[in-house]
Amino acid sequence: MEDVKMAVPILTIPEYAKQTRSTYSKVKASCESGVLPAYKTQGGQWRILVKDNGVPWEIYEKALKRISFLEAKLKSMKAILENV
Repeated sequence: MEDVKMAVPILTIPEYAKQTRSTYSKVKASCESGVLPAYKTQGGQWRILVKDNGVPWEIYEKALKRISFLEAKLKSMKAILENV
């Protein structure tokens, strides 16, 4: 039996940002933090693996808000710990 590989669409950061109505910097940060399933090419460019034609904007926006909230909490905790 021959191996069958499923094709997974791969997008660049600008392509993904356009598709999700986001910005380059937000998408790049999501790649770097592991929020998006992505990898770097040998040339250092991010490639995002997309399932089912991408993530709906509402889900992506909700995740970004949650990340921002958690980052703010971590900064607050760090400041508190530095003063202990």
